Amino acid sequence: SRRPPCGSERFWAVLRFRPGYSLEVKVELRDLFWAMADEGLGRRPTPHELKQAGCCSDGFARKIINEIATYGDVQDPKALPTNRPRGVGSKSLTPDEELFLLELRQEKPTRPNIDYVLRLQERFGTTVSKGLISEWFKRQWQFNASKKKTSNVPTDKWSDANTHRYLEYLGKMLWMDPKRIKFCDEKLLKGADFFQQDVRLDPITGEMPTIDVDPDFRNTYSIMGVMQAGDPYSAAVVATIGEENGDSESFLMFMIELVSIDYFNHEDILVLDNCKIHSQGLCDILEDFLWNVTGPDGINPLHVLIVWLPTRSPELNPIELVWNILVQRLKTVDLYDNNRVRRDAAPRIAETILREMAHDHGLMKDLYLKCGYSRNW
Repeated sequence: SRRPPCGSERFWAVLRFRPGYSLEVKVELRDLFWAMADEGLGRRPTPHELKQAGCCSDGFARKIINEIATYGDVQDPKALPTNRPRGVGSKSLTPDEELFLLELRQEKPTRPNIDYVLRLQERFGTTVSKGLISEWFKRQWQFNASKKKTSNVPTDKWSDANTHRYLEYLGKMLWMDPKRIKFCDEKLLKGADFFQQDVRLDPITGEMPTIDVDPDFRNTYSIMGVMQAGDPYSAAVVATIGEENGDSESFLMFMIELVSIDYFNHEDILVLDNCKIHSQGLCDILEDFLWNVTGPDGINPLHVLIVWLPTRSPELNPIELVWNILVQRLKTVDLYDNNRVRRDAAPRIAETILREMAHDHGLMKDLYLKCGYSRNW
């Protein structure tokens, strides 16, 4: 008859003291496999069923079933070929093979590990695992070459016209006081992006809990913000959050609000990207408005100069780093209340985080420095 799940005490002892899964363990699981097949009137158990009954891993249960299907019985691990290299790649690969792997990486940095395995087998007849390839790139060289997320650079970023604009912008910034420079941009905040999606199921019943959310769970919010680091008496960050998508009208109203609270000083520089809402529609008057509108004294015009960022150059806009910090801090905040997502949790907590950042001029200065604006600090 079929034994209870997780087997006998002897079976647990074998697993405990023989983590490599000896032939004795494989035979016991083979017998369990055939017993389960008999109980199922010929229907063979799945790897998941064998795993649960035998208290082994998915991979080992699958190995037992594959060996039975291929050879009719389980195989003695000691009798299997042992020509697969072990350990760090430098101990298993020849210099020619290592040079070949570097050439493959140079040819295609996005190449998956399985492709390295297949190409190495094809070229040299050497059999290695995907894990060995991963460890070799990670540990063999001066720098950890594990796969990481990278920046996606559009192919037209360095066209002749864009390169000229880039150099022209850098030339302008060399002669401008960074303490007078303000950066402005928008950010779309998706509520669903900040809620913890993974939950732990009940280990006793296997029940997967659900979380009740409000109907606005998937709302998208638009943030408009401006930052500065030169005036310690003015907020480092000013932002507004709304549910409507940003357009030229809302952006112009944001600029008017900044003027009304005396956020701009005389002869400030406002850096904007080339988004259409900054220069088209109702904002086609923005340059003239910020140049001619009167300042805090009510007499003299502000003469705020707008400087346009080069095309596709977010690395020159430190407010992009503000948005990154905002998103990272949002992900560390508990957005739940009694297992329910708090109503408007994402925008309300985002407002709190931005208000805290509004007093952190040191952080803003660091972000300016990261983007290269370091003159006269």
